[in-house]
Order: sequence, then C-alpha cells, then structure tokens
Amino acid sequence: MAKYNALKNYLNNELEVYVSESELEDLIALAVKQDSYENNKGYKFERIEHNPIEKAFYEQWLKENEPTQGINFGQGILQDLFIEIGEHMFERKWVTEINNRDRWIVATVIQWLGTNCGMSFLHEALKKVSYRIIKEKTTEDTLK
Repeated sequence: MAKYNALKNYLNNELEVYVSESELEDLIALAVKQDSYENNKGYKFERIEHNPIEKAFYEQWLKENEPTQGINFGQGILQDLFIEIGEHMFERKWVTEINNRDRWIVATVIQWLGTNCGMSFLHEALKKVSYRIIKEKTTEDTLK
C-alpha cells in the first residue's frame, strides 16, 4: 500500500498527472504484466546473436507469452498453463502465479532447444513417435 501511495503521489505531484484509483490499478497491473512479459529471456540470452535457431525459439516463445485478451486466459502461454476454469464458466483458478525466476528458467530451456543438443533431444523424442525434423530447402540451399 505504501508503494501504491508513493506512485500516486509521484504521478500527482511530480508529473501532475491525475488518475483515478481504478486507472492507477489498471496502470500498475499493465506495468507488472509488461515487466513479466519482457522477462521471457533465458540464461545466455546473448547467444541468440550467433545462433539463428536459438533466436527463432526465443522469438516464438516471446510471441507466445505476449499477454493477449481473447486467447486462452489472456496471460501468455506460460501463465495460462497454470490457470484453470473455476466452478463457473468465467471464473479463473490460478494454480500458481508465474514469477520472473520461473520465466527465466523456462525461457532458458526453450532457447536451449535451439542448440545442437536441444535439437538432438527433439529429434530423438520425435523419432519415438515416428516424426522427424527436416530443414526446408531455401533458395540458398538450391544454389549450393
């Protein structure tokens, strides 16, 4: 509550922005959601600059975790996996709230899937159910 009042005072006194309590609550919720969304980066994030597959996995994971109203529970895939429908159709039951550490750990695994070891893991797992990963031919491949 102290941080809430400090933010309200800062907005009102320092920035001369006057918002209602409900607008302030919406603003705080949006900031927290955006902060969480941006924390879908894994350990060794800098590796995506040199590995296009890791970068593709990171970018897709980021896209899937963008809070989007109307898609599942609207919290992004990682959080949505831990939300269930309650007793009533529009009631939500949060199994657990995903924090930034959780996001960091999962994003690290997702990015790892784009490494040679991660791709080997995917290959072996999919092979057990008669699937395989194949690289599509590009114009560059044809010219070689």
